[in-house]
Amino acid sequence: MNIEQTVIKAIERDELYKVLLGEDGYKVELSSFIGTNVPTDWPNIMRGGIYKIFNEYPELNIKSKLEDTLFFLVNKGTFEIYVAISVLFFQIMSEENKTSPFKINKDKLVDNVHDALVKNKTEMYKYKEWMGQYYSNGLWGEIERINNILKEDYNITII
Repeated sequence: MNIEQTVIKAIERDELYKVLLGEDGYKVELSSFIGTNVPTDWPNIMRGGIYKIFNEYPELNIKSKLEDTLFFLVNKGTFEIYVAISVLFFQIMSEENKTSPFKINKDKLVDNVHDALVKNKTEMYKYKEWMGQYYSNGLWGEIERINNILKEDYNITII
Protein backbone atom coordinates (compact mmCIF):
# COMPACT_ATOMS: atom_id res chain seq x y z
CA MET A 1 0.00 0.00 0.00
CA ASN A 2 1.43 3.42 -0.90
CA ILE A 3 1.58 6.35 1.51
CA GLU A 4 -1.45 8.10 0.04
CA GLN A 5 -3.60 4.96 0.41
CA THR A 6 -2.28 4.42 3.93
CA VAL A 7 -3.27 7.94 4.98
CA ILE A 8 -6.71 7.63 3.34
CA LYS A 9 -7.29 4.34 5.16
CA ALA A 10 -6.29 5.98 8.45
CA ILE A 11 -8.63 8.93 7.81
CA GLU A 12 -11.52 6.57 7.11
CA ARG A 13 -10.82 4.87 10.46
CA ASP A 14 -10.20 8.15 12.32
CA GLU A 15 -6.61 7.02 12.94
CA LEU A 16 -4.48 9.74 11.35
CA TYR A 17 -2.66 10.07 14.67
CA LYS A 18 -1.46 6.47 14.29
CA VAL A 19 0.12 7.32 10.94
CA LEU A 20 2.05 10.18 12.53
CA LEU A 21 3.07 7.95 15.45
CA GLY A 22 4.00 5.04 13.16
CA GLU A 23 1.72 2.66 15.07
CA ASP A 24 -0.46 -0.34 14.27
CA GLY A 25 0.77 -1.07 10.77
CA TYR A 26 0.92 2.60 9.75
CA LYS A 27 4.70 2.93 10.05
CA VAL A 28 6.37 4.42 6.97
CA GLU A 29 9.93 3.12 6.85
CA LEU A 30 12.78 5.55 6.39
CA SER A 31 15.39 5.04 3.73
CA SER A 32 18.46 3.32 5.12
CA PHE A 33 20.46 6.27 3.77
CA ILE A 34 18.82 8.71 6.20
CA GLY A 35 20.93 9.06 9.33
CA THR A 36 18.29 9.80 11.92
CA ASN A 37 16.36 7.89 14.53
CA VAL A 38 12.65 8.68 14.23
CA PRO A 39 9.60 6.44 14.54
CA THR A 40 8.29 7.01 11.00
CA ASP A 41 9.01 9.04 7.87
CA TRP A 42 7.11 12.31 8.45
CA PRO A 43 8.39 14.13 5.34
CA ASN A 44 7.14 11.33 3.10
CA ILE A 45 3.86 11.12 5.00
CA MET A 46 3.36 14.83 4.51
CA ARG A 47 4.47 15.06 0.86
CA GLY A 48 3.26 11.69 -0.41
CA GLY A 49 0.13 11.50 1.75
CA ILE A 50 -1.20 14.68 3.35
CA TYR A 51 -0.28 17.17 0.61
CA LYS A 52 -1.28 14.84 -2.18
CA ILE A 53 -4.65 14.13 -0.57
CA PHE A 54 -5.23 17.86 -0.02
CA ASN A 55 -4.78 18.43 -3.76
CA GLU A 56 -6.60 15.34 -5.04
CA TYR A 57 -9.36 14.76 -2.48
CA PRO A 58 -10.53 18.11 -1.09
CA GLU A 59 -13.66 16.46 0.30
CA LEU A 60 -11.50 14.62 2.87
CA ASN A 61 -10.68 17.95 4.53
CA ILE A 62 -7.15 16.77 5.31
CA LYS A 63 -5.87 20.16 6.49
CA SER A 64 -8.46 20.29 9.26
CA LYS A 65 -7.83 16.64 10.16
CA LEU A 66 -4.09 17.28 10.38
CA GLU A 67 -4.62 20.28 12.66
CA ASP A 68 -7.02 18.33 14.87
CA THR A 69 -4.55 15.44 15.05
CA LEU A 70 -1.69 17.71 16.06
CA PHE A 71 -3.81 19.32 18.80
CA PHE A 72 -4.79 15.82 19.96
CA LEU A 73 -1.15 14.65 20.11
CA VAL A 74 0.05 17.77 21.93
CA ASN A 75 -2.36 16.93 24.73
CA LYS A 76 -1.04 13.40 25.20
CA GLY A 77 2.27 12.10 26.54
CA THR A 78 5.93 12.89 25.95
CA PHE A 79 6.32 10.82 22.79
CA GLU A 80 3.13 12.19 21.23
CA ILE A 81 4.19 15.78 21.95
CA TYR A 82 7.54 15.08 20.28
CA VAL A 83 5.76 13.69 17.21
CA ALA A 84 3.43 16.71 17.03
CA ILE A 85 6.42 19.07 17.26
CA SER A 86 8.31 17.18 14.56
CA VAL A 87 5.35 17.32 12.17
CA LEU A 88 4.67 20.96 13.02
CA PHE A 89 8.35 21.76 12.40
CA PHE A 90 8.20 20.10 8.97
CA GLN A 91 4.94 21.91 8.16
CA ILE A 92 6.34 25.32 9.13
CA MET A 93 9.41 24.75 6.95
CA SER A 94 7.18 23.59 4.08
CA GLU A 95 4.92 26.63 4.39
CA GLU A 96 7.88 29.01 4.44
CA ASN A 97 9.51 27.23 1.48
CA LYS A 98 6.15 27.24 -0.34
CA THR A 99 6.13 23.46 -0.76
CA SER A 100 2.99 22.95 1.32
CA PRO A 101 -0.30 23.41 -0.55
CA PHE A 102 -1.89 24.88 2.60
CA LYS A 103 -1.14 26.75 5.83
CA ILE A 104 -2.22 25.49 9.20
CA ASN A 105 -3.12 27.51 12.28
CA LYS A 106 0.47 27.47 13.49
CA ASP A 107 0.07 30.31 16.02
CA LYS A 108 -2.49 28.38 18.05
CA LEU A 109 -0.52 25.14 17.67
CA VAL A 110 2.70 26.83 18.78
CA ASP A 111 0.89 28.16 21.88
CA ASN A 112 -0.40 24.67 22.67
CA VAL A 113 3.03 23.13 22.10
CA HIS A 114 4.61 25.70 24.42
CA ASP A 115 2.09 24.92 27.16
CA ALA A 116 2.64 21.16 26.72
CA LEU A 117 6.41 21.60 26.93
CA VAL A 118 6.15 23.64 30.12
CA LYS A 119 4.07 20.86 31.69
CA ASN A 120 6.24 18.01 30.36
CA LYS A 121 9.79 19.41 30.49
CA THR A 122 10.93 17.01 33.22
CA GLU A 123 9.59 14.03 31.29
CA MET A 124 11.29 15.26 28.11
CA TYR A 125 14.62 15.26 29.98
CA LYS A 126 14.07 11.64 31.01
CA TYR A 127 12.94 10.40 27.58
CA LYS A 128 15.94 8.69 25.97
CA GLU A 129 14.27 6.98 23.02
CA TRP A 130 14.36 8.06 19.37
CA MET A 131 16.31 11.31 19.03
CA GLY A 132 16.42 11.60 22.82
CA GLN A 133 19.14 8.97 22.95
CA TYR A 134 21.63 11.40 21.42
CA TYR A 135 21.34 14.07 24.12
CA SER A 136 22.34 14.06 27.77
CA ASN A 137 19.09 15.92 28.49
CA GLY A 138 17.02 13.39 26.53
CA LEU A 139 14.35 14.48 24.11
CA TRP A 140 14.57 18.02 25.47
CA GLY A 141 17.85 18.34 23.56
CA GLU A 142 16.03 17.64 20.30
CA ILE A 143 13.28 20.09 21.25
CA GLU A 144 15.96 22.75 21.86
CA ARG A 145 17.52 22.00 18.46
CA ILE A 146 14.16 22.39 16.71
CA ASN A 147 13.39 25.54 18.69
CA ASN A 148 16.75 27.09 17.71
CA ILE A 149 16.09 26.49 14.01
CA LEU A 150 12.53 27.82 14.27
CA LYS A 151 13.77 30.90 16.12
CA GLU A 152 16.68 31.64 13.77
CA ASP A 153 14.97 30.90 10.47
CA TYR A 154 11.30 31.72 11.10
CA ASN A 155 11.18 33.88 14.25
CA ILE A 156 9.04 31.27 16.03
CA THR A 157 9.76 29.88 19.48
CA ILE A 158 8.11 26.86 21.07
CA ILE A 159 9.90 26.91 24.45
